[in-house]
Amino acid sequence: MIKLLFLAVLAFNADAITLEQINSKPPSRAKNFLIWQFMRQKITPKEAEEAFYQIKDVSINNLYTYARKGDDKAVKYITKCISTKAEKLLILKDMNCLNLALTPYKYQKLTPKQRKKLLKKVKDKKRLSWMRAMKDKKISNILSASTLLEIFTRAGKDYRDKNFNRPYSKKELHNLSKDRRFDKFIAFGVLYPQLNKIQKSLLHVNPKDIKSAKSNFYLALNALRLKREKIALKQLNMAYLRFYYQSDKDKALFWKYQITHSKKTLKQLSKSFDINIYTLYAREKLGKALGNYYATLKSNSTAQKEDITDPFIWLKILDEVKTTPQKRLNALLKNYSTQEVSSFIYERSTKYKKQGFLTPYKKYLKDLPIDSQALIYALMRQESRFIPSALSSSFAMGLMQMMPFLVHAMDKKMDKKIRNLNDMFKPKINLKYAIKHIQWLQKSFYHPLLLAYSYNGGYGFARKHVKKKNFSKGRYEPFLTMEMMLNSQSREYGKKVLANYVVYKKILGEKISILKLFDELKEPKKIHRF
Repeated sequence: MIKLLFLAVLAFNADAITLEQINSKPPSRAKNFLIWQFMRQKITPKEAEEAFYQIKDVSINNLYTYARKGDDKAVKYITKCISTKAEKLLILKDMNCLNLALTPYKYQKLTPKQRKKLLKKVKDKKRLSWMRAMKDKKISNILSASTLLEIFTRAGKDYRDKNFNRPYSKKELHNLSKDRRFDKFIAFGVLYPQLNKIQKSLLHVNPKDIKSAKSNFYLALNALRLKREKIALKQLNMAYLRFYYQSDKDKALFWKYQITHSKKTLKQLSKSFDINIYTLYAREKLGKALGNYYATLKSNSTAQKEDITDPFIWLKILDEVKTTPQKRLNALLKNYSTQEVSSFIYERSTKYKKQGFLTPYKKYLKDLPIDSQALIYALMRQESRFIPSALSSSFAMGLMQMMPFLVHAMDKKMDKKIRNLNDMFKPKINLKYAIKHIQWLQKSFYHPLLLAYSYNGGYGFARKHVKKKNFSKGRYEPFLTMEMMLNSQSREYGKKVLANYVVYKKILGEKISILKLFDELKEPKKIHRF
């Protein structure tokens, strides 16, 4: 998505962004968004330079955009070097440029003869270590932990599959565990099915050797896939102790229950204050009512009404909330009159032991079926927490976090065009575009989890996922598939939206069973049309 975002050329006709607007705004993500739009207009190199040097936290994408518009020789040099293709590495004479261009991924694309030739040119010791290991057709097995993990994580999937899918001794795994990149080794090893020899080796990793709870959890899933429940329980126990967020602790408890079927564990899970797919499962199993949430929240009607359709105003509020000490958040509530802002602060003041499931903007959804309303609210809550001017780092906009390239594509088919992308901060317009997009996705995906995957990761990604015949009928399905999706962002997003959907169905008065939703995932005809 990010690549598409920065490649798209948006052609809205009205209300061009000006340098005066940019100069008048404080440094922020919202200002970066104005600059991003400005860079896509017809501007001079001097104007591009003035805008570029006001960007807060410059990224590589910012550099590429500016390199196309500006005259800064240093920026053009850096972007040109980084963009050098593998086959051009050998003809680079500038060593600084070569160092910027050279990566394990590009190096592995060369023939052994070309690699040896390039090896003679490079002087940097860190690069030489992995280059020497990769110089021949077959990679050396005598590698330091640092060199192995550098190549494993950066040389690409095909090279990794071909060269690293082998058994690893306990001693080798212990040495690898001392490097921070071992977490990536575990994640790749567990989540990519073709790395079966790594997966068998990972059964021998000591839970205490691992630095992160997430890796303990991945190792537990790996053990379950290989039918080693005792090992899985050890890893889950360690993950539970190390996890910080309640939702993650609930995840570990849920999987302990799947293995042991302990009613004590299920009861412990049902008592969690957090609302997620795991606690909803436990409460429904035990016949407990849903708690710890509110659908409405009284705000201070006497406070001055804030314009939360303005991203600059919202970011100022957000900064104030984040810098206010926990014990003073209740006092801060008195300063705001909109329910959306009050809810955002109130949840934080309770350390999320009370969770808001608001239903704003009803007038824009009233003509939709209840099920569609529940789905849209579930997505909206996850996307923006109901803040119309929410803006992501990749410039997803508004209530439903619409991406610029998607808005541009949809705008061609809409009866009434938008003036510019800032119109996406208006709830009516944002929801109009989002609803049309969701209705198109619903033609292919019938289950709320898959709708969430496709909304977050894209139609093609979700289609590819379901066509792999995931969600089989094994003992731990559909849960094992849900936890082992390669796209970690869509994986976690989907689970959160599914939980939101269940709560909103209850709020809006329609019966729902999360147990039934899980069962449906194992029946392809009920979840998608492919």
